Amino acid sequence: MEYKRDPLKKKVIEAAIPLHQRGFTLLEVMVVVIIVAIVSGMSYVAITQVQARRYVNHAEKLSMWFQQLSEQAELTGAPYGFVIESDRDISVVFSSSEHRQLQALVFFDYRWWRATEPPLFKLMQGARLNWQSENDAKFLTKPKSVALEHSESEETSILPIVALLPEGDMDPSTAISLRFSEFDGVFGYFWNEETSKIDMDKILK
Repeated sequence: MEYKRDPLKKKVIEAAIPLHQRGFTLLEVMVVVIIVAIVSGMSYVAITQVQARRYVNHAEKLSMWFQQLSEQAELTGAPYGFVIESDRDISVVFSSSEHRQLQALVFFDYRWWRATEPPLFKLMQGARLNWQSENDAKFLTKPKSVALEHSESEETSILPIVALLPEGDMDPSTAISLRFSEFDGVFGYFWNEETSKIDMDKILK
């Protein structure tokens, strides 16, 4: 018995199989590229904002530390100041956060001593602290007694970068700036004569 193919069934099968494989159109490719670019751009902006916030937070913490310093001077009635541990350069670059910190000082018995309040402030890695005095120091250059000079000859004397006086003044008037090696922004700290506090100014590039 001879088998005969059904011509109708053959037409249905041929219609179900495409003659050639269909590819992506140029418009579809462009849409995909645009979507990928938008997602990548949003991710970059989000990451940049997170990193920027990290530096802003650190600058704000330093501002709070300066506020505590001036408040201690006002509450105790004694001048307060600060130094950078192990460095006395006008401009200090920190390649590591280890042992790079701001130490509070208090003036007592005609000399400066390390204070416990506010506690040490450790600068983060890549921080650069600059300061420039706008006038000559008066309190820091007062004449010393003979007994004080003798005691300082036995032990290295400590002299702060600035002195915050209890009557609400900074000596000398100094502009302080904080920069980071991985961040294009500058944070400035200056003495506000109206509030007798150190204010912070954000200059984000």
